[in-house]
Amino acid sequence: MNDPQAWIGLGFAIILTIASLGSLGTIFLYQNRENHRKWVSVLLIIQLITIGFAIGIYISLGGFGTFLWDETLGLGLLVLALGAQLYARKKIKDDIELVKSMDRIR
Repeated sequence: MNDPQAWIGLGFAIILTIASLGSLGTIFLYQNRENHRKWVSVLLIIQLITIGFAIGIYISLGGFGTFLWDETLGLGLLVLALGAQLYARKKIKDDIELVKSMDRIR
């Protein structure tokens, strides 16, 4: 606890790793749609925590400036990843509804 900056960086690295590996892992859960949707929802929460860490680090560095382009790009990519997860969750829900409607027809 001597250096709080190291703990914040380590926490951010761990939560970012969990979010990215979890998102890659959910790709292979497509056969069980309900389980797939559940894991994507859990990973959305983890992604929001990751964005919170990133915003905290970004603000502590002084906000947007000419020397923070890498951090700005990283934060933008995290927001883009959040949007992709939201879109995936919507499409998984649409797929579940489509399968249920086909089951009613049979």
